[in-house]
Amino acid sequence: LFFVEFPESLRALDGERVRIKGFMYPLEAGETHEKFLLAALPPACPFCLPGNAKTLVDVHCDRPVGYTMEPVILEGRFTILEEDDTGLYYRLTEAGPIE
Repeated sequence: LFFVEFPESLRALDGERVRIKGFMYPLEAGETHEKFLLAALPPACPFCLPGNAKTLVDVHCDRPVGYTMEPVILEGRFTILEEDDTGLYYRLTEAGPIE
């Protein structure tokens, strides 16, 4: 049986507004995106995701964000995903870029 343990320091952020820096990985083609993955590592291959579920955040923005290959800083409500069907561990909702 496989399970994930989240440290208390991370659990304390569950439901809180946070800022996260990372690289956009769009889930669909387009110049702007409301839903995408945010990765700790920059793109190295157009067909591969870097790292694993521990280094990815499922992002849901309030309004479209323009795609960039540069790192972005987003602010939103952080949620730990205990048993999500996507296989991801983290989600950021009500998100938007910090300029």
